[in-house]
Amino acid sequence: QLTGVDLSDYFITVAQYIKAESKAGSGDVSLNFLHGDGLDLASCGFPDDSVDLVTISEVTHEMPKAVSAELFKEAARVLAPGGVLGYMDL
Repeated sequence: QLTGVDLSDYFITVAQYIKAESKAGSGDVSLNFLHGDGLDLASCGFPDDSVDLVTISEVTHEMPKAVSAELFKEAARVLAPGGVLGYMDL
């Protein structure tokens, strides 16, 4: 299962449109998109140690340093032992 979380309703809509047009997620991988806050993944249904991969992409350059630190803490909370954090920003 692969779940994308974004704070922007617009980008969730774009992702769902691209998924439908490309028929992505119609095979062995379930592909879902949730409108939610990366600072509160529990509200999106992600308990502690529950995911194998978290990616943070193209967002921290727009955040104050303290908020970015909270985002990484939340990513660490949901990552399962041995999980991977992928990070990319400008």
